[in-house]
Amino acid sequence: MKKRLISTDEEKKYIYKIINPDNLFCDSINEEMTYSKEHGCLTVDSIETPNCIFRYCKRSNRSFRGKNNKIQAEKEKANSSVFNLINVIDPTIFIEFPSSSVSIQNHLISVVQTLISKTQLEGKELERVKQALYLLHTCQRPELRDSNDFWENEERD
Repeated sequence: MKKRLISTDEEKKYIYKIINPDNLFCDSINEEMTYSKEHGCLTVDSIETPNCIFRYCKRSNRSFRGKNNKIQAEKEKANSSVFNLINVIDPTIFIEFPSSSVSIQNHLISVVQTLISKTQLEGKELERVKQALYLLHTCQRPELRDSNDFWENEERD
């Protein structure tokens, strides 16, 4: 049903109810920063999911078959988790691209240390943040030391 084909008030109310952005069943259009293989850099893209019946959803084929494709899916999932963590720790990454080359590890450590100096953490909270800093420094989790690690397998191949 298109706006130009509306002939009655009932149809008009119906169409405005469906395309209303405040409708609980219609999500707002969100933007997120992703790595573009085409451009070779980070790009800001809108999430391509429909928020009403008059929008379409453009999706790529995400079926994974075979061993190598499953590994690729795990790698993409791990990269996505890391990227989400980076955005939680430093939301300014959304605002401006870095002007110099710094490792993500060093950048996150400096951001967390700056946040610690600005806040009054005590007890368990401070211990938890120090543990997170230790993990960032060493990139090793003691409970996973003897387990079969995905990234170690990736480095061997």
